[in-house]
Amino acid sequence: MNVNTRTNMSMTKATQRVWVALLMTSLLCLTQGCGEDKASVQSERAGDVVARVGGEPIYLQELLDSLQRLGLKPTATNLQNMLQKMLDRRASVARLQALGLDQSDAFLEKYRLLAQDTLKQHYESQHPANLRVTEQEIETYYQQHQAEFVQPEQIRLSAIALSPDLGAEAPTLSDTLWQELMAQAEGNDRDQLFKRYAAKYSAHRASRYRGGDAGWISRQQNGPAQNSQWPAALISEGFTLQPGQYRRLVTDNQQHFIFYISGYNAEYVKPLEDVADRIRRNLAETHRVAQQAAMQRFIQEGIDVQVDQQILTASAVEDGPAVASFPMPKLN
Repeated sequence: MNVNTRTNMSMTKATQRVWVALLMTSLLCLTQGCGEDKASVQSERAGDVVARVGGEPIYLQELLDSLQRLGLKPTATNLQNMLQKMLDRRASVARLQALGLDQSDAFLEKYRLLAQDTLKQHYESQHPANLRVTEQEIETYYQQHQAEFVQPEQIRLSAIALSPDLGAEAPTLSDTLWQELMAQAEGNDRDQLFKRYAAKYSAHRASRYRGGDAGWISRQQNGPAQNSQWPAALISEGFTLQPGQYRRLVTDNQQHFIFYISGYNAEYVKPLEDVADRIRRNLAETHRVAQQAAMQRFIQEGIDVQVDQQILTASAVEDGPAVASFPMPKLN
């Protein structure tokens, strides 16, 4: 469609009625025979111009094709109704252009989206997307990216964090709890007493009502053991302990901790069966992105596309709702 063309709107309602009347006369012969073989007549007249809108022809074949796509027979009523739809649509285009509405931003944006969707459909019909991931692809990816599937060394921490608000009372309370814990037999008796003390004295809300259980903590891959909820010194020392070993710690800001390690997992590589579904999803997404990139290259092939990145960067604000990402064309 040439959106800059202005079509002559000379066809009046009276003229349309004349065209329809003439069409109906010929269509009756087509549909009822007029003494001839209907299929033969339709075939011979399929190229006939049955109407014009602003000089643009509407062919009989267009009517027949439109009805066939809808699964409808070319009865007189169907032909008349389909022709009226075509007349209205083409007259609407001509009127739109005559009023200059084809140059509005809203119309042009819809036109561009239609063009994009049409090109996408064409490309996908010629290059069907293949998002299927084979077992061999999964196996190969797993073997080549072992580092992605490493489960770091872990400890299960249980801790009592005395409140800093205790001030000078904290050392005394810490000493008392420690002595009573150490007085218990190592193992279940000591651990059960620890849980009761954690529920009563610990200032760490997330763990106190679980008997001080802070859950599994992983060693950092690139640096010392850390966890945002617990002092780095406590976590680092925790990784030096064996399960069941207890320790005390006073931080630089004079907060007192009593803790022990209740479980330990060595570093290991997760087995393929545990990560195969994740790999399959990631590879399917990789295939999809590659398909989109290839389609974009097809759309822009032979088209002069230029982007002024400086203007784009200078106009950007720091944050806001995100637009779906897509590859930007390179500067020429």
